[in-house]
Amino acid sequence: MTFRDCRVPLAALALLTAPLPATAAGAADAAPKVTAAAFRAPTVPGRPGVLYLSIAGGPKPDRLLAVEVKGARAELHETRETAGIMRMAAVKAIAIPAGGKLEMRPGGLHVMLFGLTPPSDGKLPVALVFEKTGRVAATATPMAAAAAGHVH
Repeated sequence: MTFRDCRVPLAALALLTAPLPATAAGAADAAPKVTAAAFRAPTVPGRPGVLYLSIAGGPKPDRLLAVEVKGARAELHETRETAGIMRMAAVKAIAIPAGGKLEMRPGGLHVMLFGLTPPSDGKLPVALVFEKTGRVAATATPMAAAAAGHVH
């Protein structure tokens, strides 16, 4: 057998030993993960609902740019105290630190849900849109109005 006869098998061997590109599963492991998601539907028609999320950061920092909820308009919000008065304001993005954790809770960061019709099965599918990761799907479950501690 000459070298010329070995070219095809060597080329095939090179392909078999080449590093593989990242897989979707590998990319998912690097994505931020939603570890908890709970929503409160509006108690009065025409009023907004609210969504709280817990997000574990991936190995690299990312930013949450938006939350998408079918049939509702979702806005990232924060509550902060200014001169002794609590005020809510929309925010454009929320930083998710590498390996860190973001906790949305009453009186802090949250997602306002405008025009939300409560789902009949109690499960609210949401999509989080991250700057680097893209979309991450999650399902929120209802929380008791008293537990929410956040009135609009």
